[in-house]
Amino acid sequence: MPPDDYDKIMLSLAEKRLLHRILRKRQVPYDFCSDAQRELFLRYGLISIHQRQIITNTGRVAFDPGSPRHIAAEDKAFRYFLYRKEDYFKGKLPVVIALVALVISIISLALQYPF
Repeated sequence: MPPDDYDKIMLSLAEKRLLHRILRKRQVPYDFCSDAQRELFLRYGLISIHQRQIITNTGRVAFDPGSPRHIAAEDKAFRYFLYRKEDYFKGKLPVVIALVALVISIISLALQYPF
């Protein structure tokens, strides 16, 4: 998926709430969400999994099997929520402007022709 293609990210309301909680807490335990949700977030690049690394006897870097794993939200998750918010208001703004103009014109007509 291209890095800024937020239209193709399809999350349910429960998944959006869970991702928002991860974003707000910055780092949560590995079992904070189900395997399916974790895989979905990883596929979209919205989260990353962190675990302490150690250097083995051969000099290679490996994950410490005894250390806990954590889930952290990526910057893409923050940008996803910003995109969704802007997209929502982009569709509603013309309607709001039209309603405000209608109310102003009704008030001006009412003031012009008193009952």
